[in-house]
Amino acid sequence: MKRALWSALCVALFLTLSGATVQAQTNPQSGLLVLAKELNGSISRNSLNLGLRTSADCDQTQNLIPDGSQLLSDNFLLDVDSNGVGTFQGLMQIVTPDKRIVLQGWMRGTAGINTRCDQKGVCRSPGRLEGLFEAMVSTAGRGIFRSDLEIKRQIVMLHFLADLNSQAASPLPIYQGRLQGFMTPPPSVAEKVLLLSDKTSYFAGETMTAIIANNADQTIVAFDQKSYCSIVRLQLQTNNQWTDVASCLLASVPRPVNIFAGQKIEVPLRPGSGANAPLPGVYRFVLNFKVGDPSSDSELSVVSATFQINAQPPALASVAPDKDVYDGQEPVAVRVFNGLEQPVVALDHKTNCSIVYLQKQEVNGWSNVAPCQLRSPTVPVLIEPRKGIDFKLAPADAETRFVPGAYRLEFTYYLADANGRPTGNPITVYSTPITMKSKE
Repeated sequence: MKRALWSALCVALFLTLSGATVQAQTNPQSGLLVLAKELNGSISRNSLNLGLRTSADCDQTQNLIPDGSQLLSDNFLLDVDSNGVGTFQGLMQIVTPDKRIVLQGWMRGTAGINTRCDQKGVCRSPGRLEGLFEAMVSTAGRGIFRSDLEIKRQIVMLHFLADLNSQAASPLPIYQGRLQGFMTPPPSVAEKVLLLSDKTSYFAGETMTAIIANNADQTIVAFDQKSYCSIVRLQLQTNNQWTDVASCLLASVPRPVNIFAGQKIEVPLRPGSGANAPLPGVYRFVLNFKVGDPSSDSELSVVSATFQINAQPPALASVAPDKDVYDGQEPVAVRVFNGLEQPVVALDHKTNCSIVYLQKQEVNGWSNVAPCQLRSPTVPVLIEPRKGIDFKLAPADAETRFVPGAYRLEFTYYLADANGRPTGNPITVYSTPITMKSKE
Protein backbone atom coordinates (compact mmCIF):
# COMPACT_ATOMS: atom_id res chain seq x y z
CA MET A 1 0.00 0.00 0.00
CA LYS A 2 2.80 2.39 0.97
CA ARG A 3 4.75 1.55 -2.22
CA ALA A 4 1.64 2.19 -4.34
CA LEU A 5 1.11 5.55 -2.61
CA TRP A 6 4.71 6.61 -3.30
CA SER A 7 4.35 5.61 -6.95
CA ALA A 8 1.23 7.75 -7.27
CA LEU A 9 3.02 10.67 -5.60
CA CYS A 10 5.96 10.31 -8.00
CA VAL A 11 3.69 10.41 -11.03
CA ALA A 12 1.97 13.48 -9.59
CA LEU A 13 5.35 15.10 -8.93
CA PHE A 14 6.50 14.55 -12.51
CA LEU A 15 3.27 15.89 -14.02
CA THR A 16 3.09 18.88 -11.68
CA LEU A 17 6.64 20.04 -12.30
CA SER A 18 6.81 19.42 -16.03
CA GLY A 19 3.24 19.97 -17.20
CA ALA A 20 3.89 16.91 -19.42
CA THR A 21 1.78 13.90 -20.29
CA VAL A 22 2.38 10.40 -18.95
CA GLN A 23 3.87 9.54 -22.33
CA ALA A 24 6.47 12.29 -21.87
CA GLN A 25 7.37 10.86 -18.46
CA THR A 26 8.71 7.71 -20.06
CA ASN A 27 10.49 9.49 -22.90
CA PRO A 28 14.23 8.85 -22.43
CA GLN A 29 15.01 11.87 -24.62
CA SER A 30 13.69 14.31 -22.00
CA GLY A 31 17.02 14.11 -20.15
CA LEU A 32 15.35 14.80 -16.78
CA LEU A 33 15.94 12.78 -13.64
CA VAL A 34 13.34 12.65 -10.86
CA LEU A 35 14.83 13.48 -7.46
CA ALA A 36 12.86 12.41 -4.36
CA LYS A 37 14.73 12.63 -1.04
CA GLU A 38 13.85 12.71 2.64
CA LEU A 39 15.88 15.15 4.70
CA ASN A 40 16.73 15.45 8.38
CA GLY A 41 19.12 17.72 10.27
CA SER A 42 19.79 21.12 11.75
CA ILE A 43 18.77 24.58 10.54
CA SER A 44 19.70 27.78 12.38
CA ARG A 45 19.36 31.41 11.40
CA ASN A 46 22.74 31.30 9.64
CA SER A 47 23.43 27.69 8.64
CA LEU A 48 21.79 24.58 7.22
CA ASN A 49 23.00 20.97 7.45
CA LEU A 50 20.52 18.28 6.35
CA GLY A 51 21.15 14.61 5.67
CA LEU A 52 19.51 13.11 2.57
CA ARG A 53 18.22 9.64 1.76
CA THR A 54 16.07 8.16 -1.00
CA SER A 55 12.39 8.43 -0.14
CA ALA A 56 10.60 6.73 -3.04
CA ASP A 57 10.99 4.15 -5.79
CA CYS A 58 10.76 6.88 -8.40
CA ASP A 59 13.98 8.57 -7.22
CA GLN A 60 16.38 8.31 -10.17
CA THR A 61 19.37 9.94 -8.45
CA GLN A 62 20.49 7.18 -6.05
CA ASN A 63 23.80 6.65 -7.84
CA LEU A 64 24.51 10.35 -8.22
CA ILE A 65 23.27 11.35 -4.73
CA PRO A 66 23.57 8.29 -2.46
CA ASP A 67 22.07 7.97 1.01
CA GLY A 68 24.18 9.87 3.51
CA SER A 69 24.67 12.87 1.22
CA GLN A 70 24.07 16.30 2.74
CA LEU A 71 22.34 19.52 1.78
CA LEU A 72 24.66 22.20 3.19
CA SER A 73 24.84 25.98 3.44
CA ASP A 74 27.11 28.27 5.44
CA ASN A 75 25.75 31.25 3.51
CA PHE A 76 22.21 30.97 4.84
CA LEU A 77 19.82 33.57 6.23
CA LEU A 78 16.60 32.72 8.04
CA ASP A 79 14.88 36.05 8.67
CA VAL A 80 11.78 35.61 10.85
CA ASP A 81 9.81 37.70 13.36
CA SER A 82 8.88 36.74 16.94
CA ASN A 83 6.09 34.53 15.58
CA GLY A 84 8.47 32.58 13.33
CA VAL A 85 7.06 34.09 10.13
CA GLY A 86 9.42 35.34 7.45
CA THR A 87 11.69 34.21 4.63
CA PHE A 88 14.91 32.28 4.07
CA GLN A 89 17.55 32.19 1.35
CA GLY A 90 21.06 30.94 0.77
CA LEU A 91 23.66 29.33 -1.45
CA MET A 92 23.25 25.54 -1.21
CA GLN A 93 25.38 22.54 -2.03
CA ILE A 94 24.58 18.84 -2.14
CA VAL A 95 27.70 16.96 -1.02
CA THR A 96 28.12 13.18 -1.19
CA PRO A 97 29.55 11.09 1.70
CA ASP A 98 32.94 11.10 -0.06
CA LYS A 99 32.84 14.94 -0.09
CA ARG A 100 32.06 15.42 -3.79
CA ILE A 101 29.92 18.48 -4.59
CA VAL A 102 27.14 17.20 -6.85
CA LEU A 103 24.86 20.23 -7.04
CA GLN A 104 25.17 23.90 -6.26
CA GLY A 105 22.38 26.42 -6.39
CA TRP A 106 20.30 29.09 -4.72
CA MET A 107 17.38 28.25 -2.44
CA ARG A 108 14.78 30.69 -1.13
CA GLY A 109 11.32 30.42 0.37
CA THR A 110 8.93 31.19 3.21
CA ALA A 111 8.92 30.38 6.93
CA GLY A 112 5.92 29.81 9.20
CA ILE A 113 3.42 29.61 6.35
CA ASN A 114 1.59 26.66 4.77
CA THR A 115 1.53 27.89 1.19
CA ARG A 116 -1.38 25.60 0.30
CA CYS A 117 -3.40 26.44 3.44
CA ASP A 118 -5.81 23.84 4.80
CA GLN A 119 -9.52 23.22 4.28
CA LYS A 120 -10.38 25.62 7.10
CA GLY A 121 -8.41 28.42 5.49
CA VAL A 122 -5.64 28.40 8.13
CA CYS A 123 -2.34 29.24 6.48
CA ARG A 124 -0.07 29.68 9.52
CA SER A 125 2.25 26.74 10.09
CA PRO A 126 4.83 27.42 12.85
CA GLY A 127 8.19 25.81 12.21
CA ARG A 128 7.57 25.11 8.53
CA LEU A 129 9.96 26.10 5.74
CA GLU A 130 8.91 25.86 2.08
CA GLY A 131 11.03 26.93 -0.86
CA LEU A 132 12.57 26.34 -4.27
CA PHE A 133 16.13 25.21 -5.08
CA GLU A 134 17.38 26.26 -8.52
CA ALA A 135 20.74 25.78 -10.24
CA MET A 136 23.07 28.74 -9.94
CA VAL A 137 23.82 30.72 -13.07
CA SER A 138 27.14 32.42 -13.63
CA THR A 139 25.88 35.91 -12.80
CA ALA A 140 24.84 34.67 -9.34
CA GLY A 141 28.16 33.17 -8.44
CA ARG A 142 30.28 30.72 -10.39
CA GLY A 143 30.72 30.39 -14.12
CA ILE A 144 32.80 28.72 -16.79
CA PHE A 145 34.41 30.97 -19.38
CA ARG A 146 34.94 29.33 -22.78
CA SER A 147 36.18 30.76 -26.04
CA ASP A 148 34.67 28.44 -28.62
CA LEU A 149 32.48 25.96 -26.71
CA GLU A 150 28.78 26.28 -25.98
CA ILE A 151 27.97 26.55 -22.28
CA LYS A 152 25.33 24.07 -21.23
CA ARG A 153 24.06 24.73 -17.73
CA GLN A 154 22.70 22.01 -15.54
CA ILE A 155 18.94 22.17 -14.98
CA VAL A 156 17.86 21.84 -11.37
CA MET A 157 14.37 22.62 -10.08
CA LEU A 158 13.63 21.19 -6.63
CA HIS A 159 10.83 21.81 -4.13
CA PHE A 160 11.96 22.01 -0.49
CA LEU A 161 9.74 21.36 2.54
CA ALA A 162 10.94 21.07 6.14
CA ASP A 163 9.09 21.03 9.47
CA LEU A 164 10.59 21.68 12.89
CA ASN A 165 10.89 18.57 15.09
CA SER A 166 10.03 20.02 18.50
CA GLN A 167 10.75 16.67 20.21
CA ALA A 168 14.42 16.48 19.18
CA ALA A 169 16.99 16.98 21.97
CA SER A 170 19.67 19.13 20.35
CA PRO A 171 21.29 22.55 20.89
CA LEU A 172 20.31 23.40 17.30
CA PRO A 173 16.77 23.18 15.85
CA ILE A 174 16.18 19.84 14.08
CA TYR A 175 14.02 19.68 10.95
CA GLN A 176 12.52 16.85 8.91
CA GLY A 177 11.11 17.08 5.41
CA ARG A 178 11.67 16.31 1.77
CA LEU A 179 13.36 17.54 -1.39
CA GLN A 180 11.60 16.70 -4.66
CA GLY A 181 11.89 17.78 -8.26
CA PHE A 182 13.90 17.46 -11.45
CA MET A 183 17.54 17.64 -12.40
CA THR A 184 19.61 16.79 -15.45
CA PRO A 185 22.72 14.59 -15.22
CA PRO A 186 25.97 16.42 -14.49
CA PRO A 187 27.35 18.38 -17.47
CA SER A 188 30.72 18.12 -19.22
CA VAL A 189 34.10 17.91 -17.54
CA ALA A 190 34.71 21.67 -17.34
CA GLU A 191 31.31 22.28 -15.79
CA LYS A 192 32.14 19.85 -12.99
CA VAL A 193 34.95 21.95 -11.56
CA LEU A 194 33.71 24.04 -8.63
CA LEU A 195 35.46 26.93 -6.91
CA LEU A 196 34.25 28.21 -3.54
CA SER A 197 35.42 30.42 -0.70
CA ASP A 198 35.35 28.81 2.74
CA LYS A 199 33.48 31.85 4.13
CA THR A 200 31.29 34.63 2.76
CA SER A 201 33.24 37.38 4.56
CA TYR A 202 36.71 37.90 6.01
CA PHE A 203 38.54 40.49 8.04
CA ALA A 204 41.47 42.25 6.39
CA GLY A 205 44.60 40.22 7.09
CA GLU A 206 42.69 36.98 7.72
CA THR A 207 43.66 33.84 5.78
CA MET A 208 41.23 33.17 2.90
CA THR A 209 40.74 29.59 1.73
CA ALA A 210 39.68 28.68 -1.79
CA ILE A 211 38.03 25.26 -2.07
CA ILE A 212 38.45 23.49 -5.42
CA ALA A 213 36.36 20.40 -6.18
CA ASN A 214 37.16 18.45 -9.35
CA ASN A 215 34.00 16.38 -9.81
CA ALA A 216 35.05 15.36 -13.33
CA ASP A 217 36.53 12.01 -14.34
CA GLN A 218 39.73 13.63 -15.63
CA THR A 219 42.69 15.33 -13.97
CA ILE A 220 42.88 19.11 -14.28
CA VAL A 221 46.11 21.11 -14.06
CA ALA A 222 46.57 24.60 -12.61
CA PHE A 223 49.78 26.65 -12.30
CA ASP A 224 50.96 28.52 -9.22
CA GLN A 225 52.51 32.02 -8.99
CA LYS A 226 49.05 33.58 -8.85
CA SER A 227 47.77 35.63 -5.87
CA TYR A 228 49.96 35.09 -2.80
CA CYS A 229 51.91 32.65 -5.04
CA SER A 230 49.02 30.15 -4.99
CA ILE A 231 47.17 28.58 -7.95
CA VAL A 232 44.18 30.93 -7.42
CA ARG A 233 43.72 34.53 -8.53
CA LEU A 234 42.17 36.95 -6.04
CA GLN A 235 40.19 39.71 -7.76
CA LEU A 236 38.78 43.00 -6.43
CA GLN A 237 35.63 44.55 -7.90
CA THR A 238 36.11 48.23 -8.76
CA ASN A 239 33.66 50.21 -10.91
CA ASN A 240 32.04 47.00 -12.16
CA GLN A 241 35.41 45.62 -13.27
CA TRP A 242 37.56 42.87 -11.77
CA THR A 243 41.24 43.42 -11.07
CA ASP A 244 43.83 40.85 -9.94
CA VAL A 245 45.43 41.70 -6.58
CA ALA A 246 48.16 40.29 -4.31
CA SER A 247 50.53 39.34 -7.13
CA CYS A 248 53.24 36.79 -6.41
CA LEU A 249 56.66 38.42 -5.96
CA LEU A 250 58.70 35.24 -6.44
CA ALA A 251 60.88 35.27 -9.57
CA SER A 252 60.47 31.61 -10.45
CA VAL A 253 58.87 29.51 -13.16
CA PRO A 254 55.20 28.63 -12.45
CA ARG A 255 54.80 25.00 -11.41
CA PRO A 256 51.88 22.75 -12.43
CA VAL A 257 49.57 21.43 -9.72
CA ASN A 258 47.43 18.39 -10.50
CA ILE A 259 43.91 18.13 -9.10
CA PHE A 260 42.86 14.56 -9.72
CA ALA A 261 39.43 13.29 -10.71
CA GLY A 262 37.11 13.39 -7.72
CA GLN A 263 39.63 15.31 -5.61
CA LYS A 264 38.78 18.26 -3.38
CA ILE A 265 41.57 20.55 -2.17
CA GLU A 266 41.87 23.67 -0.06
CA VAL A 267 44.14 26.51 -1.16
CA PRO A 268 44.97 29.01 1.62
CA LEU A 269 45.74 32.59 0.62
CA ARG A 270 47.67 34.16 3.48
CA PRO A 271 48.18 37.94 3.47
CA GLY A 272 51.80 38.75 4.17
CA SER A 273 53.12 35.84 2.09
CA GLY A 274 54.83 38.08 -0.44
CA ALA A 275 52.00 40.64 -0.65
CA ASN A 276 50.08 42.96 1.64
CA ALA A 277 46.63 42.31 3.07
CA PRO A 278 43.82 43.25 0.64
CA LEU A 279 41.77 46.38 1.26
CA PRO A 280 38.11 46.14 2.33
CA GLY A 281 35.80 45.49 -0.61
CA VAL A 282 34.05 42.87 -2.76
CA TYR A 283 36.24 40.03 -4.01
CA ARG A 284 36.13 36.69 -5.81
CA PHE A 285 38.44 33.79 -6.65
CA VAL A 286 39.34 32.72 -10.21
CA LEU A 287 40.96 29.41 -11.17
CA ASN A 288 42.57 28.93 -14.60
CA PHE A 289 43.14 25.30 -15.49
CA LYS A 290 43.79 22.84 -18.29
CA VAL A 291 42.22 19.43 -18.72
CA GLY A 292 44.71 16.56 -18.80
CA ASP A 293 47.71 17.90 -20.72
CA PRO A 294 49.46 20.87 -19.02
CA SER A 295 51.10 21.83 -22.35
CA SER A 296 47.73 22.29 -24.04
CA ASP A 297 46.86 25.74 -25.38
CA SER A 298 43.22 25.35 -24.33
CA GLU A 299 42.51 26.87 -20.92
CA LEU A 300 39.30 27.22 -18.91
CA SER A 301 38.44 29.44 -15.96
CA VAL A 302 36.02 28.92 -13.10
CA VAL A 303 34.83 31.75 -10.87
CA SER A 304 33.68 31.66 -7.24
CA ALA A 305 30.77 33.51 -5.72
CA THR A 306 31.68 36.96 -4.45
CA PHE A 307 32.69 37.53 -0.84
CA GLN A 308 33.39 40.54 1.35
CA ILE A 309 36.61 41.62 3.03
CA ASN A 310 35.92 43.91 5.98
CA ALA A 311 38.16 46.22 7.97
CA GLN A 312 39.84 44.58 10.94
CA PRO A 313 37.80 45.11 14.14
CA PRO A 314 39.58 46.65 17.16
CA ALA A 315 39.66 43.30 18.96
CA LEU A 316 38.96 39.63 18.26
CA ALA A 317 38.72 36.39 20.07
CA SER A 318 42.04 34.57 19.79
CA VAL A 319 43.61 31.16 20.21
CA ALA A 320 47.24 30.48 21.10
CA PRO A 321 49.50 27.65 22.29
CA ASP A 322 51.85 28.19 25.24
CA LYS A 323 54.90 27.62 23.01
CA ASP A 324 55.84 27.12 19.36
CA VAL A 325 57.65 23.76 19.49
CA TYR A 326 56.50 20.51 21.13
CA ASP A 327 57.65 16.95 21.42
CA GLY A 328 54.97 14.81 19.75
CA GLN A 329 54.01 13.14 23.05
CA GLU A 330 53.47 16.44 24.88
CA PRO A 331 49.98 17.87 25.31
CA VAL A 332 49.49 21.25 23.66
CA ALA A 333 48.48 23.87 26.20
CA VAL A 334 45.86 26.16 24.64
CA ARG A 335 44.41 29.47 25.69
CA VAL A 336 41.26 30.85 24.04
CA PHE A 337 40.67 34.51 24.89
CA ASN A 338 37.63 36.66 24.13
CA GLY A 339 39.03 40.14 23.51
CA LEU A 340 35.62 41.60 22.66
CA GLU A 341 33.27 43.62 24.81
CA GLN A 342 30.47 41.07 24.35
CA PRO A 343 30.24 37.34 24.98
CA VAL A 344 30.97 34.81 22.25
CA VAL A 345 29.84 31.22 21.75
CA ALA A 346 31.87 28.26 20.46
CA LEU A 347 30.77 24.66 19.82
CA ASP A 348 32.60 21.66 21.25
CA HIS A 349 33.20 18.17 19.74
CA LYS A 350 36.41 19.24 18.06
CA THR A 351 39.94 17.95 18.85
CA ASN A 352 39.82 16.02 22.15
CA CYS A 353 36.12 17.09 22.26
CA SER A 354 37.26 20.68 22.94
CA ILE A 355 36.20 23.92 21.23
CA VAL A 356 39.25 24.12 18.91
CA TYR A 357 40.75 22.00 16.15
CA LEU A 358 44.41 21.04 16.16
CA GLN A 359 45.29 20.84 12.47
CA LYS A 360 48.28 19.29 10.69
CA GLN A 361 49.55 20.69 7.40
CA GLU A 362 49.33 18.12 4.60
CA VAL A 363 50.20 18.31 0.90
CA ASN A 364 46.66 19.34 -0.04
CA GLY A 365 45.81 21.54 2.93
CA TRP A 366 45.10 21.19 6.64
CA SER A 367 43.59 18.13 8.33
CA ASN A 368 42.04 17.90 11.81
CA VAL A 369 43.70 15.53 14.28
CA ALA A 370 42.53 13.67 17.40
CA PRO A 371 38.79 13.89 16.59
CA CYS A 372 36.16 13.67 19.31
CA GLN A 373 34.84 10.12 19.82
CA LEU A 374 31.83 11.06 21.97
CA ARG A 375 28.38 10.57 20.44
CA SER A 376 26.69 13.08 22.72
CA PRO A 377 25.07 16.24 21.27
CA THR A 378 27.33 19.16 20.42
CA VAL A 379 27.27 21.69 23.27
CA PRO A 380 27.69 25.49 22.92
CA VAL A 381 30.30 27.04 25.23
CA LEU A 382 29.87 30.69 26.30
CA ILE A 383 32.98 32.83 26.84
CA GLU A 384 32.37 36.08 28.70
CA PRO A 385 33.87 39.41 27.53
CA ARG A 386 37.58 39.80 28.30
CA LYS A 387 37.73 36.27 29.71
CA GLY A 388 39.79 33.27 28.68
CA ILE A 389 39.63 29.47 28.81
CA ASP A 390 42.69 27.27 29.30
CA PHE A 391 42.91 23.57 28.42
CA LYS A 392 45.24 20.96 26.92
CA LEU A 393 45.13 18.87 23.75
CA ALA A 394 46.84 15.49 23.96
CA PRO A 395 47.40 12.55 21.59
CA ALA A 396 44.54 10.05 21.49
CA ASP A 397 46.13 7.80 24.17
CA ALA A 398 49.40 7.07 25.93
CA GLU A 399 50.57 4.78 23.11
CA THR A 400 50.29 7.41 20.37
CA ARG A 401 51.94 10.72 19.57
CA PHE A 402 51.41 13.69 17.29
CA VAL A 403 53.23 13.03 14.01
CA PRO A 404 56.17 15.42 13.46
CA GLY A 405 55.30 18.32 11.20
CA ALA A 406 53.67 21.76 11.02
CA TYR A 407 50.46 22.36 12.97
CA ARG A 408 48.09 25.16 13.91
CA LEU A 409 45.01 25.76 16.07
CA GLU A 410 41.68 26.72 14.51
CA PHE A 411 39.04 28.43 16.63
CA THR A 412 35.55 29.26 15.30
CA TYR A 413 33.12 31.35 17.30
CA TYR A 414 29.86 33.29 17.06
CA LEU A 415 28.82 36.51 18.70
CA ALA A 416 26.26 35.77 21.42
CA ASP A 417 22.82 37.37 21.60
CA ALA A 418 21.11 38.53 24.80
CA ASN A 419 20.15 34.94 25.61
CA GLY A 420 23.66 33.58 25.10
CA ARG A 421 22.82 31.92 21.80
CA PRO A 422 25.01 32.13 18.67
CA THR A 423 24.07 34.82 16.17
CA GLY A 424 25.45 36.09 12.87
CA ASN A 425 28.12 34.45 10.73
CA PRO A 426 30.85 32.30 12.29
CA ILE A 427 34.29 33.88 12.69
CA THR A 428 37.39 31.69 12.41
CA VAL A 429 40.85 32.61 13.71
CA TYR A 430 44.09 30.66 13.71
CA SER A 431 47.07 30.44 16.00
CA THR A 432 50.70 31.06 15.14
CA PRO A 433 52.44 27.99 13.62
CA ILE A 434 53.24 25.03 15.84
CA THR A 435 56.04 22.54 15.20
CA MET A 436 55.90 18.93 16.38
CA LYS A 437 59.34 17.30 16.66
CA SER A 438 60.48 13.77 17.35
CA LYS A 439 61.87 13.29 20.83
CA GLU A 440 65.61 13.22 20.63
